[in-house]
Amino acid sequence: MNPPEKTLTSWALLRGLVCLVLISIGVGTILGLGGIVLAIFGVLRNVDLEIDPTTEIFTGEVARDKLLWIAHCRGSNLDPASFPVPARDFYLHDGGNFNGSIVSWAFTCETVEDCYRVAEGLGRLRHEDWQPWKPPAYGVVMDGPRFYFPQLDGKSWGIRDIRFGTFQETALNDRGMMHDSIDLDRKRVYHHHETGGWPMTPARP
Repeated sequence: MNPPEKTLTSWALLRGLVCLVLISIGVGTILGLGGIVLAIFGVLRNVDLEIDPTTEIFTGEVARDKLLWIAHCRGSNLDPASFPVPARDFYLHDGGNFNGSIVSWAFTCETVEDCYRVAEGLGRLRHEDWQPWKPPAYGVVMDGPRFYFPQLDGKSWGIRDIRFGTFQETALNDRGMMHDSIDLDRKRVYHHHETGGWPMTPARP
């Protein structure tokens, strides 16, 4: 009988048992976490994750301040203090900026000159680039936020009703686009901007 050999064998058995226990704990933990993950996915699958579009719509002074801030972040050369005080009926849809952005705004000015000045300042537009009015070719411009959310009230987005106006538009394939228009009869300014991809669906007649 060799005591040292028995001692080594005992330690080997002990280490083996410890390893088995640790492996069991590890496997149990992984299975437990997997069960938790599956349970979370199961719950989420039954949750309505649709966005409430009304939470992305702003009016009044809130819309005014947000559109000035968005324009400022884009490099607008318009001094907020020079924004025409009589401007009214502000409307803004801010679709966020996750993997791109969707922003639409509109407001009414007192004079056509104010419409030109503010639209050009907000969008860094050149006066000589305005074109005679023609209906937009794309649904995202013609219908504005209602293109994505038909349930929204479309009264504040009246591009479809323009008869005498002017516009500027830049479309970068399907990766981004910007449209600005002025209803010269109603003295109302419209702006629509998308980045990160957008549907080039033709506008409905």
